[in-house]
Amino acid sequence: MITRITPDSLPFFDLAPHWSGLYQRSSSNIPLRWKRWLTDRSSLTRRLTEHDQRIFSVEVVAQYHGFAHPSECRQLAIASQTPVWIRQVNLKLDFDTAVSARTVIPLHQLPLLRGSIDRLGNRSLGTFLFSAPGVRRDSMRYYRSGKQQGLLRWARRSVFRSGKASILVTEVFHEAGLYPPLSD
Repeated sequence: MITRITPDSLPFFDLAPHWSGLYQRSSSNIPLRWKRWLTDRSSLTRRLTEHDQRIFSVEVVAQYHGFAHPSECRQLAIASQTPVWIRQVNLKLDFDTAVSARTVIPLHQLPLLRGSIDRLGNRSLGTFLFSAPGVRRDSMRYYRSGKQQGLLRWARRSVFRSGKASILVTEVFHEAGLYPPLSD
C-alpha cells in the first residue's frame, strides 16, 4: 500500500526540517554535550546501551510504503513520486524515548540489500547497518529544532550506502530521554 505523507503521519518529526541554509548547524556550532551524540559515526544502538544502566528497546511506531518528503528525495537523489519504504521507531532507555528515528529506502532498492531489512521487527536498524559488509556512511547533517516541552531537540541525517542501495536515516535526539532529571 502506498501512503501519502501528511503531518499526522509524522508523529515525532518536523514535516520539513530545514536541513540546509540558515537552520543547518555545522559541527563546530554544536554544544559539547550534544556533539558527542551527533557526530559519533559508530553504532547508535551500542552508544545507547553503553550510556547508562537503563534497558534499551526499540518501539516501532510505523512501517509502510509511501512517498518521501521533498528534502528526503533530494538527499536520496530520487524523484518525488518514487515509492519508498519508511520505518519510524523510538529508541528507548527504560520507558524514556532517547532517540526517534526515521529510515527511508527507495522501494526498488530493497531487494539489493542483503538480509531482511524490511523485517527488522523490534530490532534496531544498527543491527543491520553495522554488521553488513561494505556499508558506508556519507557525511552527516545536523539540525537544531525548537524547544519542545522546554527542552531542545537536536537531529542528524545521513545516507548509508550498500552497493547501489541508499538508506536515509534521520535521528532526533531527545534531551529528556538521554538526560532524565535526577530523582531527589
